[in-house]
Amino acid sequence: MTSYQVIAQRSEKYWHLEVEGLPQGTQARNLAEAEAMAKELISIFTGQAIESIQVILEVKVPERIREAQEAAVRYRAEAEQASSMAAAKSREAARLMKEQGMTLKDIGQTLHVSYQRAGQLVSG
Repeated sequence: MTSYQVIAQRSEKYWHLEVEGLPQGTQARNLAEAEAMAKELISIFTGQAIESIQVILEVKVPERIREAQEAAVRYRAEAEQASSMAAAKSREAARLMKEQGMTLKDIGQTLHVSYQRAGQLVSG
């Protein structure tokens, strides 16, 4: 199997596909069909069977979109970390309340969770 790097860039209504090492590109209406279109082009130029071609698709977007996308990834990671820390602190608070002799119902009411969830937090 031969691998080919394909760069996809939006060009008005279509995605322009540039295959590394080929003198000509092709286009696709959407990214879902990009791999098939690139494989067909590669097959035409090289004579290889489509089944023996592997496409590594790299989507290029304008800088503004890339920056927004990277920020979203960063914020998502920060949110996951904050959620994990909040869960750990909830477990800690529940255990401390249990050590103080509070019932699961009281713990649940204090933490704004059900008493079943309070039990999970205490034992977790």
